[in-house]
Amino acid sequence: TLNPIINNNNSIWKKSSSEWKIQEIILDVPEGDAAEAVENFSKQWPNARLGIYAHSLQEAPRRVTLRLRYPANAPAVQQAFEELVQQLRLTIPL
Repeated sequence: TLNPIINNNNSIWKKSSSEWKIQEIILDVPEGDAAEAVENFSKQWPNARLGIYAHSLQEAPRRVTLRLRYPANAPAVQQAFEELVQQLRLTIPL
């Protein structure tokens, strides 16, 4: 069963909602262009969860939403996320 795997890996999710902050940003960049940066961020900040969600191709073919969930007592994660967003904005081809 999956219970032992889940129990070993979900201690980070046992925090109450007041112990977490969520930050979300929409970027006009293809999902593939942001994927590597998101993966690197996730490796660097294992106490946070960063999701990347592509918008529909018909609605916005070059748009993603980045959603960060991180411990409220970890302002360095928020700062790193803001730097990641700036980096992605600078690398977007015009």
